[in-house]
Amino acid sequence: MEPLMRKAEHPRIVTVASQAGLLKTLRTEELRDQFENKDGSLTVEKLGQAMENYVTEAEAK
Repeated sequence: MEPLMRKAEHPRIVTVASQAGLLKTLRTEELRDQFENKDGSLTVEKLGQAMENYVTEAEAK
């Protein structure tokens, strides 16, 4: 992978993982709904807010 990245003008590594089972760890249905994005309305700004909410919930655990 490294030789291919050296050739790229803007190399990056993207990690892709399954969401299976992870959303159930969220404490509120509202947070789960935000991350599931069923209606397709998730924006970068909304994702940032959802991440902040998730951290707050996780710290409260």
